[in-house]
Amino acid sequence: MLAAMTTARARAQTATIDPRCGASGPTQLATQDACQKAIDLFRFIAPQLGVAVVGGNPVLGQAGSLGGLGRFSIGVRANSVSGQVPRASQVSPVQTGAVSSEYALDGQSIGLPVFDAAIGLFAGIVLPGSRGLALDALVNVGWIPGQSEGEIDVSLPGHALHVGFGGRLVLLEESIVTPAITATFLRRRLPTLELRARPGDDRIDFHDVTVHADQWRVLFAKHLGSWELSAGGGQDRYRSRTGIRIEVARDDAITFAGPIAVAQALTRDNAFVGLATTVAPLRVGVELGRIEGGSIHTFNSFGGRRADDALSYVTLGARLFW
Repeated sequence: MLAAMTTARARAQTATIDPRCGASGPTQLATQDACQKAIDLFRFIAPQLGVAVVGGNPVLGQAGSLGGLGRFSIGVRANSVSGQVPRASQVSPVQTGAVSSEYALDGQSIGLPVFDAAIGLFAGIVLPGSRGLALDALVNVGWIPGQSEGEIDVSLPGHALHVGFGGRLVLLEESIVTPAITATFLRRRLPTLELRARPGDDRIDFHDVTVHADQWRVLFAKHLGSWELSAGGGQDRYRSRTGIRIEVARDDAITFAGPIAVAQALTRDNAFVGLATTVAPLRVGVELGRIEGGSIHTFNSFGGRRADDALSYVTLGARLFW
């Protein structure tokens, strides 16, 4: 553990200060450290929010097609990510320029409920021993409540829902000898958030936080009795943005900075396995997955962890079919 923390600290020390955190005058110098810490906090937290919304199979518990026009299903799922939330209140920015600090972390599950629907469009064509090339439309609704995630307060300036869209192409339906093989694309987005951290008497506000996630998946599934076993993988592309405002309070004076526009793009690999069965009238399922890849550099350190570390998730859900 000590070696990991030393390595992380060394990496942070060699990182460069973000050019948006200038020090060309007394005001900029007084807020440079707070500016850099705010950017690093966003870089660390944003990937975890992205994982919380994507999960694995977009249609949890079901791999084959719905069967064409007039068929549809609705589902609800909860994605839980094994996340880490920085203890922002324990690190107060200095007013003499950026200093690399070490943030302690609180292990915390970050979970978001997601509602989705699949709508049959095309039943596919007959293939030798099976069917294939069926097409379904996918719709998802992400929801997040205002809450306090450890030391980061979360609020919603607008509505708590956001709708996303995608599609599923069933390349091959399951047969006696072959698994179902599907390819999906889905665009998801979190509702716009406001995040707030209070290090000491200072204040860091993250306004209009948006997280978009585009996910590609290839899934293989096969029934063993009443159980459906599945495995798949693909790629997630995250795009997150925010505007940061800072207040640094010292000696009865407050120095302001911002808004500082920050954007981050990250591409990661996603692999998962799933298990589903029918508990009438519901189809219930569970998935275990892992996301890794991409590169994020921070000036500050986070308890021996990196912003681009691999993340594990668990998804539970249930569906109804018509």
